[in-house]
Amino acid sequence: MSVFAGNAVAEVDPQTGKVVARVKVCAGPQGLASAAGQLWVACTTTGQLIDIDPRSRRITRRVPYQAADGVRAAGSSLLVTSDAGPATAMLDPKTGALSDQVRVSNGFIADANADVVAAGGSVWVSSPDEGAVYRIDRAAP
Repeated sequence: MSVFAGNAVAEVDPQTGKVVARVKVCAGPQGLASAAGQLWVACTTTGQLIDIDPRSRRITRRVPYQAADGVRAAGSSLLVTSDAGPATAMLDPKTGALSDQVRVSNGFIADANADVVAAGGSVWVSSPDEGAVYRIDRAAP
């Protein structure tokens, strides 16, 4: 789980519900997703996507992505969102490369989160401050 105010990710024992480890990752961790054996964390305040090795609990990579917010596994890729716009992109979890970046609006989400999902052959991005959901017509992974 992400601990926004604590700048960390917490590992919780599913049997007991107790926190067993914390990893300091960045200012403002938000979305989490697992792909290619790694845990990815979107860090809104620092504008990064952080790659954590779950076994060692160490950060292995930092990928710059302005106002990073949502992260969702989609096939062998990750869909990521940014509060700037909002915007979305694809992240290759093996290389850390971003592609297919699309800004869906010219706003900035100030007090809510931009989420992303692939469904029905499209990518959907929410913009709560605008009260909108954007559909991007591109093949979802």
